[in-house]
Amino acid sequence: MHEPIEQCGCGGVITICLVLVKKEIAMEGIEKLERESEEADREISVSDLLAYYRDQYPKPVFRLVEDIERQALLYANIIDQVKRGDDTKTIRSRFENLLPGAALPNPDIPALFQKALDKLSRSGRHLSTS
Repeated sequence: MHEPIEQCGCGGVITICLVLVKKEIAMEGIEKLERESEEADREISVSDLLAYYRDQYPKPVFRLVEDIERQALLYANIIDQVKRGDDTKTIRSRFENLLPGAALPNPDIPALFQKALDKLSRSGRHLSTS
């Protein structure tokens, strides 16, 4: 466990603040990815996403592929939960914090299922072009 080095302005210790900043930066790419993929009829520019990731992360290609895979797995889990019979409210509460920038349909299970299928399909296309 890390020993506190000194207090920072927010009242926490530097080691804790650095972890929180890293998590916020990590979620920024995922938020951008989700926002860019919200419009089903608009293709995502993988080159634009990669340019953004180059500005934000030390290993941009690896990170972009990792984020796309992460999001695809989350949408696959949503599909599994719909097939299992979970209701939309339960699914939304489990996933909305993991899918920043995503608009999960509520209370319509078929719409949620279709959105997850569409996102999963788009993730596959993005991975094949990145």
